[in-house]
Amino acid sequence: MSADRTNEAIDRLNAELTASKIELAASEIELAASEKALAASKKEPAASYGKK
Repeated sequence: MSADRTNEAIDRLNAELTASKIELAASEIELAASEKALAASKKEPAASYGKK
């Protein structure tokens, strides 16, 4: 019985770890998108000066 409880605890921890890894990957994707948008916003005003 103790082994069963240990295995269940390990399964729960593995599931939590997997969920955390997924959340981290999503956060990294959001960060990359934000960095890309920031870089684009820094370039945009300079590119629009000569177009008026």
